[in-house]
Amino acid sequence: MNKKLHLILTGVVEGVRENTVRVKVARFKRHPIYLKKYTVHKTYFAVLPTGLTVSIGDEVNIMNRPKMSKSKAWQVVKTP
Repeated sequence: MNKKLHLILTGVVEGVRENTVRVKVARFKRHPIYLKKYTVHKTYFAVLPTGLTVSIGDEVNIMNRPKMSKSKAWQVVKTP
C-alpha cells in the first residue's frame, strides 16, 4: 500500500498574486541543551483555488498536493 497522507498546516498570508499565495508557517522547536523553546518560520507557496479570496494577514490552512510547478506543492484548503 502506497497511500500518501495529506499534511495540513496553518499559517498567515504574506503575499497574494493571481493564483498563488505566499504563506508563512510558524513552528516551535526546543533547544537540545538549554531546553528553551524558540520559533522557526518557513514560507510556502500555495495554489489559490477559484472562488476563494484571501488578503494579506489572513490565517489559512494549506494542504500538500502533487507539485504544480517548481515552487508550488501546496493548496489553500480553507480559512479557519
